[in-house]
Formats: sequence, C-alpha cells, structure tokens
Amino acid sequence: AAPAAAAPRRAWRLNPTEYANTITAALAARRPGAQPIPAVPANFANPLNSADTRYSTESGLTTVSDAEFRAAWTNTAEVAKQLVQAVSTGTCWGAAKDATCAGTLIQDKGSVLFRRPLDTAEQAHYVKIFTDAMAGVPADMVPGASAEESLEIAFQSLLLAPQFVFKPELGAATAVANEYALTSHEVSQMLAYTLTEAPPDAELWDAANQDALKTPEQIKSQVVRIMGSQEANGARNFVTEYFELRGILGVAKTADMIVGGESTVCHYNKDRLVLQADALVNDIYASSANGGFIKALFTTADVFADCSSEKIFGLTGAPQDTAAPAKMAAPAGERAGFLTNPAWLGQMATRDNTKPVRRGKFMNVDVLCRDIPPVPINGVPPLGDTTDLTMREKLAVHAKFDASCMPCHTLMDQAGLAFEKYDTIGAYRTMAPTTTPKVIDASGSLVGVDDASVAFKDAVDLSTQLSGTNRVQECVMRNGFRYFLGRTETIADQCSLKAAKDAYGTAGSYVEFVSSLATSPSFLKRSF
Repeated sequence: AAPAAAAPRRAWRLNPTEYANTITAALAARRPGAQPIPAVPANFANPLNSADTRYSTESGLTTVSDAEFRAAWTNTAEVAKQLVQAVSTGTCWGAAKDATCAGTLIQDKGSVLFRRPLDTAEQAHYVKIFTDAMAGVPADMVPGASAEESLEIAFQSLLLAPQFVFKPELGAATAVANEYALTSHEVSQMLAYTLTEAPPDAELWDAANQDALKTPEQIKSQVVRIMGSQEANGARNFVTEYFELRGILGVAKTADMIVGGESTVCHYNKDRLVLQADALVNDIYASSANGGFIKALFTTADVFADCSSEKIFGLTGAPQDTAAPAKMAAPAGERAGFLTNPAWLGQMATRDNTKPVRRGKFMNVDVLCRDIPPVPINGVPPLGDTTDLTMREKLAVHAKFDASCMPCHTLMDQAGLAFEKYDTIGAYRTMAPTTTPKVIDASGSLVGVDDASVAFKDAVDLSTQLSGTNRVQECVMRNGFRYFLGRTETIADQCSLKAAKDAYGTAGSYVEFVSSLATSPSFLKRSF
C-alpha cells in the first residue's frame, strides 16, 4: 500500500529538564560525548513547569504561560551574567570587547541554545542589541552601558528567544508533494533530547554541521554511540516514566510519619525508593540494552536496597541510607521486575489501601494496551471498610452493586488482585490484614488479550509469564514510540512500529528498537 501521510510539522516546547540541561551546556563548552552532562548551577531556578502528560517528552505543550515568561525574565538575567563570566577568559573578550568579538560569542553560545548555527541575519540582530546597549539605544537604556552589561542584554535576548525555548521540526521540502524531511540539525536535536535530555554533544553537533545525519546508517551510528554511553539519560528515563516510578513521591504514606523523636536514619524514605528504582533501571539498561531488555524489566529478581528499605524487601545486611544502595537478590518467589518494585506498588496504592483496581487499570492500559470503558464516577459506590473481609472479598461484594459494573471489574480486578501480596508500601506479605487472619489468594486469569491470556498464581508468576508475550512486548514498544516521538501513534505509523518490532527481534535489543524508530519515516518525515 502507498505510505500514509507523515505527521504534521511542529514546534514543541522544551521540558524543564531539557531547558536546564541546555542552560548548563551554554554555560560550559560543548561537551564531547565521553564527558558527563554538566550539573545545574546551585542557584538556578527553572522557570518552566512540567506538562501534565503521560511522558515528559510529549509534544502537546506548545505555549509559555505568562507566569513562566515572567519567571524566565528574572532567571535569564542571572544566567546572562554567568554566561558573560564564562566567556571572560580564554576567548576574544579578554582582548577586545567590541562588536566583532560579541558576534563571535553570540554565535558560539547561541548555537548551543538554538541547537543550530545562527544565520547571518540572526547573528546581526543580536550584535545590534549589544551595540545599541553600548550606545544607550533605546532612549530608556542607561547611556554608556558597559561592554559586560551590553553582552548580558544580548545573551538574555537569546535566552528569551522562541528559537531556544521551542524545538522546531519544520524540515525541508522533498520531491513528494506536501512532505518535508527533517534537516540534519533537526535530527540532531531530536536524537539529543530524546536520548540524553540535553542538547547535542560535540560528535552529534559535528555530524549535523557536515549534513551527515541523512542516511539510516549515519543516524543509527549516532544512536548506538549515544545509547552505549553513560549519558543516555533519556533512553533510561523511558523505563522510569513507563512504570511511573517517581509517582510515589506524591503519595502520602503512614510510614512517612516519625513519632516520639524516632530517628530518621534507616526509616522508610520515598526519595530513597526512587533512587533505588533508578539504580535498578540503570543496571538493567547496562546488562540488557542489547538483548532480553523487556523480559528483564518484568522478571529480574534483583533489587537495590539500603537499610531504609531492607525490611520491605525482606533482606538484611543492606548498607546505610547515606551510601549508594546495594544490588541484592530478593527472597525467592517474591520479586519479578518493576511490577513488584516498591516504587511502583507504593505509588499505585494510597496511605491505607492497596487499590487493586488502580493496579489492575495500569496492567490493562499500560501493560496490555487494552482500553477500559469510561465509568461515571458518581455511579461507583464506596468500597466497604469492614476488617473482616479480604480485599478480594470486598471487591466481590462491591461488584454486585450493579450489573453494569461487572465489565470493568472483570477486566481490572483479576490483574489488580495479583498484587495483594504487597501492602501499601510494597512490602511482601502472605496474610491479609483482617480481624481473623486469612491467607491471601493472589491467583487469577487474564482473558481476551491474545497470547497474554494466562492463568497465574500471584504477581511474580503473572509478570514472568507476561514478559515473553507478543502482546506485552508490543504494548511496551507502543509506549516507547510515544516517548521517543513525543506523540501518540496513528494508523500512518504502523509500518514504522512493525519495523521497530522486527528490529527488536528475538534477541530483544532495545538499542536496535530505538535505532529503527530513529530511522523511520515517522521520526524523519513531516507534512502540513
């Protein structure tokens, strides 16, 4: 069949992490890929707010609010001062503080901020801002502003420009009507931000300048290089955001409360749980990015722990919570990947309720890619609070309220109750917290989901069985598409998704999957 129309051209906003990393890149020199991304200055105040989207890379946010602009106005004044300090030594500025040198520095820092060289007119525009400031133009400008103050004004203008805050993907017209191919600098920008959450490093920048990001081979070589580096923060962050591992930071827990002057050392700590989950993400990425990646996400029995979480994992001998968490093996049969990680389990629960329906919804929507029919919230009765019933028994009573409730319960309860062996903070248990002790039944079955229609005895069994199914692999890949391309897939993307799945292959290579996406028409082509 003839290929469907490409996705529309777009200009989408930097997210807060990308914004901060671009500022730090401008303050420093353009880094080689072997060097780490510079740390954000201690006094940096990020003016941008995170978008309320599933993934931080989604392109739906295309505006800057009034409050964000006002914050940026204040923030960029300080950043501009730091930029002038950064160029005060080792550049032409030490010898001649004139328009010629200012133009050189504006091109140097501006190209980092814009992710492409400034054209002649743009460079002249910002040089004029510098010379006007020196001359006291316009009339309200302090006459005879110093060279440093004038350069600060020019840099601040760069920092407030839409070419910095937004990522344009306009492309160049091709021989096909109404089709545009991303330029090498646009490809460089997209690869850099999705894979590293930062602007292009020196190698990617050089490739873009040489127009050497045109062929699939050229692009793939850069993807492989970046994903093999320590700076592939964006590639790893997909896993963190897919499992919503940072969501627990916003969930209140009874375990948060310190009573009677109890020491905070080795106490339940949500920040440490996120740190430990991130350590596991990094470990799986390092060991499995080239093979068995998705399977490892759902099956690993390894955990990272310190003394603040060892009781949750049923372990002893973990390091102090002031040190890096240690990689340890969880007790047999108790953990299998991120669906049994306390960061995921805890953020799906509330302070005192494991919320199996919420866990079941995630399983259906995000792991199985199955739609859940909308439910009018006013029509859902509260769950009984009797302590004599297990959660499974409470849901059985709840489901009888109205026959129309059954479709949702049928979909979500089975998958959600698989995780009842984990309490609200993700600690493993076998007995329900009922007045009369009862053994937790976490068994169930999934139906109507192709090869993921399985019977299971608990969450570990469920996660392990799902890890090798086409249904789950395709669902993870569909979410990967949304993360790396910043938008939801359409029917026009089916060939790109199929090629990426084939590239992932039986070896299970995350690197090959991303490389295929990055060289696909969905990634490289645009239309009106």
